[in-house]
Amino acid sequence: MPRYSLRQSKDLSCGAAASAVAEAELSQASAPGTPKEMEIFASVSRDFNQLEVSAPAKIARYFKTAGFRASVIESPYRTAILILGSPAVFAPEWAKYSMELWSPTNWVTRWPRGVRERDFDNNARLIMLVAVPNGMHYLLARRDAGQYYVMDPAYDMDVAVPEFSSWAGLHWADGKSWNPLATITTGPPNEGRTNHYLGISIWVNTANSPYVWY
Repeated sequence: MPRYSLRQSKDLSCGAAASAVAEAELSQASAPGTPKEMEIFASVSRDFNQLEVSAPAKIARYFKTAGFRASVIESPYRTAILILGSPAVFAPEWAKYSMELWSPTNWVTRWPRGVRERDFDNNARLIMLVAVPNGMHYLLARRDAGQYYVMDPAYDMDVAVPEFSSWAGLHWADGKSWNPLATITTGPPNEGRTNHYLGISIWVNTANSPYVWY
């Protein structure tokens, strides 16, 4: 499948930009642009009138409505570390995000585990929630020919990340890598910023792809 990149057009439209790229890649369509990003942003923003940040649940629902398969993967270890470290900030945010997952008509499955290598099987895409120095942000991750690539919509850059397994904690269960404080740097040399994975990802794949179970 192709890999694209797209620079976000609004301060908090990173989730929509990452989603636009993921949708184009999975559909094997042409590279997306700002009109597609803003179309998605209207659906996934917590309050589009205020151009607020995208909600993980709304991103998953957008893909489900568009005919894809989507679910949320959340590492309870990482979210617990965040909440215990800064409860006043992260506890209300986590509660709000959790409430948004439930809907009587379009509910979103949340798998309580970390990301695994198998989550990238069958050309799946992961839209990953990260912390950056000035707040929260979304990155798009995928595996291509055995290498992990990350697209950062803040910089319109798609780069190989050799340390992805350790950063995302892919092998924590068998002790090969587990460093919840690890970061990766995206952006131009000397101008980029660090990204700390917060443990929440939206898994997306085509309608005929197999689900990744627990």
